Amino acid sequence: MDKITVFANFFINTEERFMRMKDSFKSMSEITVDRWVINIRGLYSDEAILFFNSNLDNAVLFSLDSGNWFYDSLQMSTYIRTNYILTWLEDTICLKPLVVNHIVSEMSANAVDILCPTYWCDGYSKRRYEGVTELYNGTNIDFFNHTIKNNFEVQNNKYNIQSYIIGYMAIINIDLFERVLLDNGGKSRWSKSTPFAFEKAPYDVDWLPLKRGVPHIEIFASIDDNLCVPGSCLQDRGLYPIREVRDSYAFDRRTFFKKVYDKLNIKIIFKLYRILVNVFSVPIPNKIDYLSSFSLFSKNKKGQSSDMSYDYIDYILSLNLNVDKVFEYGSGESQEFFANMCSELFSVDHDKSIYLKRINDGVLDKNIVYNIVEPEAIDRSKSDATCEFESDIFKGYSFDSYVNSIDKYPDDYFDIIIINGVSRIGCLSKCIHKVRRNGLIIINNTNKETVKFCRDYSEFFESTAFVSGVVKGSIVKQDSSISVRK
Repeated sequence: MDKITVFANFFINTEERFMRMKDSFKSMSEITVDRWVINIRGLYSDEAILFFNSNLDNAVLFSLDSGNWFYDSLQMSTYIRTNYILTWLEDTICLKPLVVNHIVSEMSANAVDILCPTYWCDGYSKRRYEGVTELYNGTNIDFFNHTIKNNFEVQNNKYNIQSYIIGYMAIINIDLFERVLLDNGGKSRWSKSTPFAFEKAPYDVDWLPLKRGVPHIEIFASIDDNLCVPGSCLQDRGLYPIREVRDSYAFDRRTFFKKVYDKLNIKIIFKLYRILVNVFSVPIPNKIDYLSSFSLFSKNKKGQSSDMSYDYIDYILSLNLNVDKVFEYGSGESQEFFANMCSELFSVDHDKSIYLKRINDGVLDKNIVYNIVEPEAIDRSKSDATCEFESDIFKGYSFDSYVNSIDKYPDDYFDIIIINGVSRIGCLSKCIHKVRRNGLIIINNTNKETVKFCRDYSEFFESTAFVSGVVKGSIVKQDSSISVRK
């Protein structure tokens, strides 16, 4: 019998969600699972990790939160060893766990790409496919080739229940699953911090053709969501206790108020005000450049942003530096700026999307040695899983390899070391002995933590200058620190 991977990237932020997650888990105890691959974000992350560690010995557990559900899920997917995955939602209960095992084997035998096992809707979810020609009947499922040609028949059934091209939750083939993750949510209206953009709407036909499976009976049921058939959820059927009313984090209050904020044009008025205020503090030769960096003031430009303030650039140029070798954590406009000043620039990034963009922009045509060192997901199912360097931005990831990438160079090797990236305190601790005497350690977007570091380690520095200034393409000023090593 074919095994399956249960995959979940949860947001467990309330006690009610935590209780539902545990109930949902217990309902799936008879499913033959190769491995549980689970990530838990939210306030109940630690409690959920403890629960799974106590109840599973075949789990890989994470508490990843990069701000991008798709990025985190893609890192998790490397731990999947089966051809089929059950994408699990905590607000569903499995009614027929033993049938799931047979369905997975039947999908495998017939090369079925996807089957959505929930929202039975009193049987309407199955009957909506009655008009499809070449619908093949199996033992536990029906299946058919869902194509662009027959999609009109699928969506315009007499029950008026449309079929998402790709749903979540689903039993899904690994190849299709990874395609969706790599799509990174496409151009969805949903925030990429949520899984909602995983789903592909009824007329997202670019995802067709695929072979679709349809279960013969109800396999999973939603606890509190009726979808389009009133009374079909478990609470309305009296099969699950009502502890609190339905609340979905699909409704993001911050997003709601942001839309109101945008609609009232308050945002554009405030932005215009900040731009005009900033113009007065921009050095005279740069005023026109600053204004033209916003599309608001130029029909010919989309707007160009920077990671270097005008005052910062002027300060660096005023030092009249004689520079040979530069190292940079995290790339940006400073990469090309310093490459023009030195013989060789060594740069490392943690973000693959930034890395690939800069490669496509031709950064390797210059005197730049550019590497990508992505963070590693910390497996919290292992009691000995530790890391030295983490980041508040990419929670649950180890940046040990990224921070330590400078170790291959000898001490006193670089004239300048620039810190633009993540895990900054870790990077700073590595930098002190890698920069030569009288060399510079520069921190862009200096924050309170890095300022404290500079002061705590002032014994290593001859002096530290803090420069604050307006940045091209931004209404926010940037603080930078430039420390001279003793």
